[in-house]
Amino acid sequence: MARWGLLLLPVVLLQGQPAEVRDAIAALEHGDYLSAERAAQAETRRSPDDALAWSVLGVALDQQHRIAEAEPAHRRALAVAPNSPDILNNYANHQLAAGDATGARLTYGKVLKLDPSHFNANVQSARLAIHDGKGPEALDLLKIGRASCRERV
Repeated sequence: MARWGLLLLPVVLLQGQPAEVRDAIAALEHGDYLSAERAAQAETRRSPDDALAWSVLGVALDQQHRIAEAEPAHRRALAVAPNSPDILNNYANHQLAAGDATGARLTYGKVLKLDPSHFNANVQSARLAIHDGKGPEALDLLKIGRASCRERV
């Protein structure tokens, strides 16, 4: 399965997160999806309203090709933090993995309304625009994505 730009969070945002969430994200970054799943599950049991933990759990399940199991985790994350660009982005990535390009387009659109410079949402939206034969739109999205990438460095 392609890694649809999973969970890109600046280190500074992770500093205040529980150890289990930090461990889960580190495991995701190293491709250890089972460890990520276990750490995220531990945090969701400890803090059932931790949107990031639920989202990370969904990403870990998606990466293990357990798409149907990931859906409730993503939905729980969205219920807790419906306007979080990162939570929405992870759900859009999940929708792509599930084969729901239409839903992903809509969700990436929500991300971009909240954060027009969101790198992954711009890149994935551009990829979808190319698929739809909308080259000029894709170019505009890639320019925004590229600019936001430069800002992060």
